[in-house]
Amino acid sequence: MRHFILILLSIVVSAGSYAQRQNVEEYKMQQEQIRKTELLRQLDSGVYYLDIGEYATADSKFRLVLEIIISVPSDLTFHFGKNSYHLEKYKQSIDWLTKYIQLKGTDGQFSEEAASLLKLGEAAYLKEKSNEI
Repeated sequence: MRHFILILLSIVVSAGSYAQRQNVEEYKMQQEQIRKTELLRQLDSGVYYLDIGEYATADSKFRLVLEIIISVPSDLTFHFGKNSYHLEKYKQSIDWLTKYIQLKGTDGQFSEEAASLLKLGEAAYLKEKSNEI
């Protein structure tokens, strides 16, 4: 009987430990989902400010996302590149728009606009550099 009680007790403890691990995993997943939701909210906010012409505010939103995010989504490369162009940060714009085109090719949602902005950015950057000389 004593042996049976010990076995039963160990089963109960194991089940409790398993349930606790499950709760911890569920909590971690919920926290990750909250983090992703916040990042997407910041990205959307940056796009909003870009669209209304508040480029400095958009830049701060995009930079916040870039500081936190692990894997940069292609849409962010486009929006950050476009915003950088409007801030006259042409080299930065060229880098990000080039990255978008590398990721999406000619089939991306913003591919045509990215290619157009890339040409404008390259021309402005060359003009900027020639003026420095």
